[in-house]
Amino acid sequence: MSGQISRNLYDAIAMVESGALSGMEYVTGDGGAAYGPYQIHKNYWIDASEKDPSLKADGKTWDNTKGPGSYEYSEKVMQAYMNRYATCSRLGHQPTDEDIARIHNGGPDGYKKKATDDYSKKVEKHLRS
Repeated sequence: MSGQISRNLYDAIAMVESGALSGMEYVTGDGGAAYGPYQIHKNYWIDASEKDPSLKADGKTWDNTKGPGSYEYSEKVMQAYMNRYATCSRLGHQPTDEDIARIHNGGPDGYKKKATDDYSKKVEKHLRS
């Protein structure tokens, strides 16, 4: 079983990553390396598209989508990434919102990295508001 991303968690991550819930579909960050409301990087998109090949349908590539585009596409990328990495078999428990946020921020093992603690606290703050 993988971690399903709730609407509230998507919104909280968008607030932390880009500071907005709408109108930020094409925002860039990290010196142009991250795109969209969830600040998706190329390696993240590659991992997600390996899990869900439909992300490459109709000739889509990182260069012509920049990973994000619409919220809908970005969320599909995020869910595919979590279907790959935020799983009971990898984590040893049912993935929580905190696990998902930390994996989003810190990569496949982000859920156990101290470096993602502050990020998860920011996401949690938006989940509670």
